[in-house]
Amino acid sequence: MIDEGQQAPAILATAHNNRGVAYKVKGDYDLALKDYDQAIQLNPNSASHYNNRGIIYRLKHDYDRAIADYDEAIWLKGDYVAAFYNRALAYVDKRDYDRGLSDFEVVLKFNPKSALALYARGWMLLKKGDTEAGNADIAAAKAINPDIAEQFDPSN
Repeated sequence: MIDEGQQAPAILATAHNNRGVAYKVKGDYDLALKDYDQAIQLNPNSASHYNNRGIIYRLKHDYDRAIADYDEAIWLKGDYVAAFYNRALAYVDKRDYDRGLSDFEVVLKFNPKSALALYARGWMLLKKGDTEAGNADIAAAKAINPDIAEQFDPSN
């Protein structure tokens, strides 16, 4: 479908986005970026395309570009919880714990029982040196999902 290019731009954008996800899973971040760039060019109003490209930039340790893409995703869709979560992780990577904490708060406002967000916030608080609050969040996350530690991947 992509090679033929005969579909409507929104459909082609979705195809590029989906192939970008497949390249990400395979670990081919450069090809994923190319597909996400193309998806955004074809459909610049899709928050998910920016969020997905931000994930790749974060995996490549280009945190500022990742944050810029998460910002755009949030601007396009103000309740895009995944973009807030991903931006929080990028801020933690930059050791900007206050901004990370702020984004985790937004995620937990939308979903206060998100084991992943609680665990991630706890992880961030531990990095910040707040062991009491960090351990409390991690304990709360484990109470919701005892397997959360195995599922948590801060590089995602």
